[in-house]
Amino acid sequence: QQQPQQHQPLLIFTYGTLKSDQPNGFRMQQIGAKLLGTAKTVKPYPLVIASEYNIPALLDYQGRGHRVQGELYAVRDSTRVDEFEGHPEQYRRAKIIVELIELAKTPGAESEFGAGIGGSGSIECDCYFLQRPREHLLLLPTVPRYYDGVLGLPFMPRIIGPSAINRRQEIMAQMQHPKGCDRVEETATS
Repeated sequence: QQQPQQHQPLLIFTYGTLKSDQPNGFRMQQIGAKLLGTAKTVKPYPLVIASEYNIPALLDYQGRGHRVQGELYAVRDSTRVDEFEGHPEQYRRAKIIVELIELAKTPGAESEFGAGIGGSGSIECDCYFLQRPREHLLLLPTVPRYYDGVLGLPFMPRIIGPSAINRRQEIMAQMQHPKGCDRVEETATS
């Protein structure tokens, strides 16, 4: 995929462990991403906590679940975020519309949007959806906002360390259909 031009940052909506107060939030700081504020999806989506490691996953089933709350970042180069999310194999970066709830209290946050947006209006940005979700994920409880320990499910890689990260392929196999199966049929859970 084509990278954004150097002068135009890519807007990325994070909903899980990459949020600033969550276990992998440091990764956004490491790449120089600028936190712009909190945001909420305009349409509802199912945000589930999946696998034995309690990994948050947003499923691309617009109209189900909740309007999901997260954070909006400006990123100059999405390469490292794509790598962390396993794009395009494990998670797929796609366009989504969010509504800014609160502008971050960081210098320059408002300038990323240009004059006048300051907390109102819809914003098109990128977001990472789980690729080829298994049917059982649509049966899991959905949450409107992720935080470590939501639903009593702590994010396990934080607790058990690198062994979980080293098992990424195996973990994702619990959550995804094999290649070639792009979507769960809507009738599977009806």
